[in-house]
Amino acid sequence: MTAAATTSCRQAKCGRPTVAASEPASANLPTKHQERAWLEALAAALDQAANTEEALIWSGESDRLLRVAHELADHLHIHPDEAGACGTIDNRAHTVAALIKAALQVPGDKPSAERVAFIKQTRAPLVALTGCATVLDGWETYPQDRAVAFGVDCEPHRDWLPDILAKVREATAVLSAVVDQGGTDPVWGLVRLADWTAEKVRARVDGVDHSETPCSDTACDIACLMSLLNLVAEQEDEMLLYASASILEVATSLCQSAQEAGHA
Repeated sequence: MTAAATTSCRQAKCGRPTVAASEPASANLPTKHQERAWLEALAAALDQAANTEEALIWSGESDRLLRVAHELADHLHIHPDEAGACGTIDNRAHTVAALIKAALQVPGDKPSAERVAFIKQTRAPLVALTGCATVLDGWETYPQDRAVAFGVDCEPHRDWLPDILAKVREATAVLSAVVDQGGTDPVWGLVRLADWTAEKVRARVDGVDHSETPCSDTACDIACLMSLLNLVAEQEDEMLLYASASILEVATSLCQSAQEAGHA
């Protein structure tokens, strides 16, 4: 890590947002220097977040997802021209955001206040890099006890399918990042299957698919995708494949929670 990055890490350690993490001053297209500064701030905050301890007992899955997010952001900071043959910086930033949200939704893991503080520091650079003000929205919705801790009210009988669809789409975005880096035919196949799975869930969300057991059907579709993803991951040994699997595990947990709440 560069000396500048080390300075940013020290500032983040003290809980102070870095200068680079401030909101962009204009709506003009960012310069390469601005992009590098935002990526540096993003990588520094993620490095600190990944190295804080969770509250109580945790699985370690959230740590791994944050480390993958940090590695991707740090690589883009050091090699900004290697976003991928079909990728862009903003697409990669969306992938980082998906990994962060997945890390915060690992069933059974409870982020410490310190970890949440560092993760909040990633919002400004992510918004600047993606141009999307809601890029990190949605991570407060699961599980309910965590949402309450963050001051979010949860409806006990809410519609779970949109949240499940969001997780499937996030997993698909991470898989697409593997393809952009020169993925193999099996990975291309996984992306197509993930797209197909997302379309099936979207049809249930939109009411086009009139299944009487939408949550159960969705759980089966995700299980099929995960079984193939795990097989490919064993052969490819690509960190983003494991990250995508972790996001799908969150989707599976949402399906289980929906069924436990009485949604077939």
